[in-house]
Amino acid sequence: MIIWGILVLALLVLVHEIGHFIAARILKIPVEVFSIGFGPPIAEFNSAFTKYRISLIPLGGYVKLFGEEEVPENVDTKLKKLAFKNRSYFEKMFVVLAGPLANLIFAWIVLVLVHILGFPMLTPTIGEVLKDTPAEKAGLKGGDIIVSIDNSEVDSWEKVAKYIQKNPNKTINIVVLRGKEKLTFSLQPKEETVQTIFGEKKRIGIIGIKPSGNFAIKRYPLTIALVEATKKFYDIVYITVKGIVKLIERVVPIESIGGPIMIVQMAKEQATQGGSYLLFFMSLISINLAILNLLPIPVLDGGHAFIFTVEAIIRKPLDEKVKETISYFGLFIILMIMIIALYNDITKLIAR
Repeated sequence: MIIWGILVLALLVLVHEIGHFIAARILKIPVEVFSIGFGPPIAEFNSAFTKYRISLIPLGGYVKLFGEEEVPENVDTKLKKLAFKNRSYFEKMFVVLAGPLANLIFAWIVLVLVHILGFPMLTPTIGEVLKDTPAEKAGLKGGDIIVSIDNSEVDSWEKVAKYIQKNPNKTINIVVLRGKEKLTFSLQPKEETVQTIFGEKKRIGIIGIKPSGNFAIKRYPLTIALVEATKKFYDIVYITVKGIVKLIERVVPIESIGGPIMIVQMAKEQATQGGSYLLFFMSLISINLAILNLLPIPVLDGGHAFIFTVEAIIRKPLDEKVKETISYFGLFIILMIMIIALYNDITKLIAR
């Protein structure tokens, strides 16, 4: 089942590089090499100007553009004008940012597909009512199915939890289905202070109920799927960006960083649970890949964009030695992150 993890990584890299490739072709920038994977090529074919490759190591890929570094003096004048290095600031930015954009678009499309095909959702069925809590005092019981809260229908435990947490110390009306009978209960969620995964203290409401653990497949028509997928897309982007910020602030421990081994392992686990789980996981990784690539670290797309912006501000190219030094620094940072991620992956595997 490890093949699932490799396929996920290869597909997401393919999407990313296709973004760069399409942007380059739109601007008629010649593409010298389009490679899926790094290292020596195991398959290659030529088409006009471009060499298409499948390389040995599938955990990556690249697009090599004509004139990315130096433009040979002996080439045709028309070809020189098409070189990437001779393009405007906005054209360069378009090509560089097209990779992360492709990953974001792909993730959103996959999320729409997940909502149409159906995703297992925790049902709003109460499994346990805790003692001396607002729920017990109001009369709620295990087995009750929550139908609505304050006249708003709920179809998942997530919606129940979110509504209750947002309304501490406020009276809410919960309608449940008990057998064939609908019952209404009024109660006030008790306010509690909890710590989020980002180390922040947050006041939430609780009523003292636990889910039954039952799942149901929820499918949406296209129009609603578009809306729900967009909401989920926003949530994932927000959490990812916030997680990176908190990681830099050292609020989130560095041990939480995962690498390719973790991705392969998680993809394998998601695949065993069903296609919808794997698709959702794929969209999650695609969003993470896009946002990480936008960081202003040399070697990454965001680093290139930063250099182009600096050059646009000073109105001249940076010295090649300066660029080389910056690239080495960026490569060092990426290697350190990869080493930490691999160390964390191996440590977690040993601990299992």
